[in-house]
Amino acid sequence: VKNFCMSQGFEKDFEDFAERHHEHFMDAIDMVQGDEHKLEHHNIYNQYLEEFEGKIAKCIENEGGSVHDFYEEAQRIIESDDMSTNKFFIEALLATTDYGVFMTLMRGEARKFRK
Repeated sequence: VKNFCMSQGFEKDFEDFAERHHEHFMDAIDMVQGDEHKLEHHNIYNQYLEEFEGKIAKCIENEGGSVHDFYEEAQRIIESDDMSTNKFFIEALLATTDYGVFMTLMRGEARKFRK
């Protein structure tokens, strides 16, 4: 899963997603903490979760694993004292499913298109 998520193809998929949706975040570029988010942002976030969690699930299943087992192992790694790159990867992967992190990424992508 780590290799898949760090692949250029996966990164390109995110870039394509961001390019398809960046215009909806133009008004969010200058948001500050406490500003109200549009329902549209939440809807796009849900699309993002569905699309990328689906890609990861397919990768896990193609490797002969199950999503349930992956989450159990991820939880074990997070709760351990292990400071390996696997723990960092799992923490980073979980962070990308956080709405706040998603908004930061999408606002950054929107900035690239601001004229």
